[in-house]
Formats: sequence, C-alpha cells, structure tokens
Amino acid sequence: MERPNCRHKESLEERVRDAVAHEKELENKLPEPEARKEALEQVERASNDLKEHTETCSICCKAN
Repeated sequence: MERPNCRHKESLEERVRDAVAHEKELENKLPEPEARKEALEQVERASNDLKEHTETCSICCKAN
C-alpha cells in the first residue's frame, strides 16, 4: 500500500533542509556559534514546525 502524500509536510521538510544548509554555509564563514544564532534558531523553528505538523496532520499520522 502506498503512503499518502502530504504536500505541507514536504514543504516543511524542504524548509528544514534549506535552514540546515544555510546554517552550514554560515558555519564555514563564521565559526562562532553566537554569530550564527539566527540561523540556528531558524533550523530549530523549522524542525519544531515539522515535528508538530507530523504529530497533528491526519495524512501524516495515517502514514506513520
């Protein structure tokens, strides 16, 4: 049986990937964590949004 496809989850996963890539890019330029604070916060927010969505979305809950 094929899993249902949730476009919102896919969008959130992409947001997490983009935020992580941006933070890694800054890490190469700015080794101090304090200088990357905003990028790290974006990664955390995106990850939390994805987790919350996965736990509450009826499509995602059925897929797990």
